[in-house]
Amino acid sequence: MEAKTTVTGIAQLCFFPSWFQGHLLVTGEGNASTSPSTISLLGTPADPESHPQPHPCCPPSVFWRLQARDWERGLQAECIVQQRLLGGDAAALSSVFIDCEESNAHRRNAQRERATVEFETTCVKVDQDAATHMERFFTQLTPSRDAVICLGEMRIEDMEFEPF
Repeated sequence: MEAKTTVTGIAQLCFFPSWFQGHLLVTGEGNASTSPSTISLLGTPADPESHPQPHPCCPPSVFWRLQARDWERGLQAECIVQQRLLGGDAAALSSVFIDCEESNAHRRNAQRERATVEFETTCVKVDQDAATHMERFFTQLTPSRDAVICLGEMRIEDMEFEPF
């Protein structure tokens, strides 16, 4: 049974050089009886065939395979998101790609994939502040001064969740 989910909330993302982990604390949208209170997030490098290439005139982009898991309902979903730098260590994630060369294959995939994911950093924690934040909110990870914590608002819209 698939469930389309639309939620908004505050996300905490812990970025490392080659992956990130985080969670979305749901604060709005959806039906309170069927919406999760938290969604776990994991970002790993996306397969180059899964997204369009950045235009040669534009700065390189990082693309992530974002896995979202609703542990309360036993559901998961995934999509490809593009990371954009907002200045300093602040990042934005979006399933709407910009500054990329389009191909027919990617255009067809975009039409098939109607889900949207948007995240924008409102607060960044680095160095000791990042390690302290990890001790408190990412207890499964070893605290590291090399991590970058991005906190901000996230919206997941019309994402297809399936049982795991």
